[in-house]
Amino acid sequence: MLKQHPVTRRRTVLPIAITIFCVLVYILPAESFTASNYGPFEEKTLKYYIHDSVYDHDSAWPDMIRTAVIHWNNTKIVNLSETSFFEDADIHFLAGPTSSPTYLAQTNSLAATYTYLADITINKDRDDIGDGYNDPTKYDLPSIMRHELGHALGLGHTWLNTDYLMTPTLRRGHIFFIDQDAEDGARYVYEPNYTLKVQEGGNDYHYGSGGHTYDDQSNYVATNTGPNGAVWTHSSGWSRAHAGTVSFINNYQSRVWHHFKGDSITYAFTMAWNRGVARVFIDGVDMGVVDAYAPDVRWQVARTWSGLGNGRHVIEVRRDSSNPGDKYIDVDSFTVNIDTADTGAHEETSPNAKKIGHWKRFASNEASGGSVLYSNQAQDALTFTFIGDKIDFYYTKAYNRGKAAITIDGVYRLTLDQYSENIQWQQKISFPGLGSGVHTIHISVLGEKQSASSGTYIDVDVFKVY
Repeated sequence: MLKQHPVTRRRTVLPIAITIFCVLVYILPAESFTASNYGPFEEKTLKYYIHDSVYDHDSAWPDMIRTAVIHWNNTKIVNLSETSFFEDADIHFLAGPTSSPTYLAQTNSLAATYTYLADITINKDRDDIGDGYNDPTKYDLPSIMRHELGHALGLGHTWLNTDYLMTPTLRRGHIFFIDQDAEDGARYVYEPNYTLKVQEGGNDYHYGSGGHTYDDQSNYVATNTGPNGAVWTHSSGWSRAHAGTVSFINNYQSRVWHHFKGDSITYAFTMAWNRGVARVFIDGVDMGVVDAYAPDVRWQVARTWSGLGNGRHVIEVRRDSSNPGDKYIDVDSFTVNIDTADTGAHEETSPNAKKIGHWKRFASNEASGGSVLYSNQAQDALTFTFIGDKIDFYYTKAYNRGKAAITIDGVYRLTLDQYSENIQWQQKISFPGLGSGVHTIHISVLGEKQSASSGTYIDVDVFKVY
C-alpha cells in the first residue's frame, strides 16, 4: 500500500439547516457524510479492491462502485484500477454493520472513509442505499462513492454549496457528480504546479467582501499541504495576533488561499527568527516573495497588493522552495479593500493607526495634536496604512526612549533609536520613493536601548503622507 499523509480540511461555513440536522437526524431529509483526516497518496496510479462483504450484501453494489471509479478516472487526475488481491490495493471498499466501524455506529451515516487505512465502508445496516437515480426513495450509492473516493484522495468537506460533491449531506434521490469544485481540489492536491482559478459566474465560492478582515482560522481561509503531507498548525492564545490566532507550517510548497471580491488584498503575517520566505500568487500570477525573517518577533506585519480591478480574485501564499527545512511561513489574516489614509497629516489617534499590544496615550502641548502614544513592551507594535509615495513618521526623542524596528510593506527598513539626553519633540524620519498604491508602515517595540537610556519606551506622534 502506498503511504498516505495528513491533509488539512477545507474549512467553510456550516449552514444553519445542517447544524439543526445534526441534532434532529430523523426530521430533515438529509444524511451526513464523514470527513477525511488523511491524504493524499504519493502516487496518482492506484489500485482498489472490492471486499467480499460488498458482494455478499448486494450484488448490484460492486458495479455502482466501479461507476464512481470510472468517473474519477475520467478526470485524468488519478488512475484507479481494480485488483483481486486485498494486499495489493491502495483503497478498499467494504460493507460494514453499524457496530463496526465505530463512527457508523455513532451516527448511522451512509458511509465512512478511514483514509489512514484507505478503507471506504458502506453502512449495510441501512436499507435505503442503492440506485437513487431510478428509485428516488434511495440514497444514491454511486454518488456516495464519488464523495467518499474524494475523501480517500485527500479532499475534505465543503459547505459552500449543498449541491457540491463534497458537501457533507445527501438527499434521497439526489445525484452528485464530480463537479469543478472537487476537480479543482484534487488537482490542487496532486498537481504541485496547479493554482486554483476563480470560477466566473455563479456563487461557487464565498468571496471576502471589501473592508473586512478574515482571520487565519476564518471559515473562508483555506489551507492545504505540500507533497510531504504535513498539516498547518492553527495556534491560539497570541494576544498580539489578529483575533489571537495564527497558522503556520514549514512543509515545502504548503499553501493557504482566500477568494475575495475587491480591488486590493492585504496579507498579514508574523516576522520572527524562525520564519522564512513565502511566494504569493494572485489569480495565478506570481507576485513575488515575502521574506518574514527577523531577529525579533513582529506581529501583524502587512503587505497589500492593490489595483487588481474591483472583481473576483484569489490570493495564494506558498512556502517557497528557497527555505531551509526549519523555516516557517504563517498567515495571520487577509483584509479585502483595507481602509487607507490619504495625503496629509494623520495623528496617532487616526483610525488608520492600528495599535497592537499595550499602548497608552500621553498628553502634551508640545506634541502634534496634543498627545503621543507610547509603549515599552517588547513586541508591541503600531501599523499605519496609507496611499502615497512618501511617508514622514514623527516621534519624540527623550532620555527614557529605546529602539524600534521599522518595516514597510513587509520589508525591514531600519532600527530607529529614539534616545536623546534631552527631550526633543516632533522629530522626523522620512521614507520616500515607495511608489503609488497602498502601503503599511509597521513600528515594533524591540525592548532594547542604549546603555545611557533609562527606559525602552517608543512613542508615535503623527504621520504625514505625500
